[in-house]
Amino acid sequence: MEKTTKTRRYYAGANTKYGFYNLFNQINRSDKAGFLYILKGGPGTGKSTLMKKIGKTFEGKTDVEYFYCSSDHESLDGVRLPTLNVAVVDGTAPHICETVIPGAREKIVDLGAFIGDCVKKHEKEITELMKQKRLFFDTAYLYIKNASNLFECNNLIFTAFYKDAAIVASKIARRILRDLGLNAANNGKNKRGAHGNVRRLFLSTIADGDFADFASQNNYNSIIELDYDPYLHGLVLKEIAEAAARRGFDVTCFCEILAPESFNSVLITHTDTLIIRKAEFAARDEKHEGTIQYNNNAIKDAVFAADNALNKAKEAHKKIEEFYILAMDFAGIEAVAPGIISVLSAQCATHNESRN
Repeated sequence: MEKTTKTRRYYAGANTKYGFYNLFNQINRSDKAGFLYILKGGPGTGKSTLMKKIGKTFEGKTDVEYFYCSSDHESLDGVRLPTLNVAVVDGTAPHICETVIPGAREKIVDLGAFIGDCVKKHEKEITELMKQKRLFFDTAYLYIKNASNLFECNNLIFTAFYKDAAIVASKIARRILRDLGLNAANNGKNKRGAHGNVRRLFLSTIADGDFADFASQNNYNSIIELDYDPYLHGLVLKEIAEAAARRGFDVTCFCEILAPESFNSVLITHTDTLIIRKAEFAARDEKHEGTIQYNNNAIKDAVFAADNALNKAKEAHKKIEEFYILAMDFAGIEAVAPGIISVLSAQCATHNESRN
């Protein structure tokens, strides 16, 4: 029976209280041989279009991961073929990627070489738009920082709900792993004691005045929703990720936008199970219910304001793109994709033959 392929959508970065939070080094697995094509070139130079073309070519033939821009959800920042551990990414700011071992691990693909000289006459307009864009991003980061502080304020309140939160979280994590049949070390496949791979990405972003995620679009085998407050939920997910990895299972941890050091969901690859927090949870202490609700409302207001600023930054970016689109030699760029696709197709064929 033919193996069903998966198409998954993620973010390799997010707009946070720290500014742009870059996890592009997590796109490819670091524990396996792989390759990274790094696209260079300014806005409007065809990077996203090129990556979409590559991804569409391999959908249905092998697993494909798309990595979307956290500020423009119609634009791609990366595409990856997990079975080959090969990715093509946008290596321009703010998610700058550079080569470590050029040619062996990475290759620079310079789309900037197809920019015509006519863009020079628009330098003044482009410079002004870049200043506006920077201002709107900085404004958004301040609003997100405000929301993050309120999120942390709620977490301080939640800590009082538990006598020993770490013990509670550990018990919950063990139960969930047991229910998933992940008690034994990799079901006997981990005799050498190998540690599972752990990746960190984002499943959600700020969009349409709120948070939006790809959970329902990724067609996971199963989704477990936990009805805990964000503080305990974060501890439970940390315990699940660490315990699963110790037992040899690969996991992807999805970071919380308002607190990217913690997680809001975890994917266990072996069972293709996403463990996520319910959108709403019951307050456990009437004494603090009013404060928690006030903070939640204030978080929503701050996120809405941040999204408004991000949309203005996006508008400025689109105007910059227009200048470059008029200056691009897109016929030259059209010749780039077939070369990459040809190499990846050959690698996919070799990989499939080795499995048969």
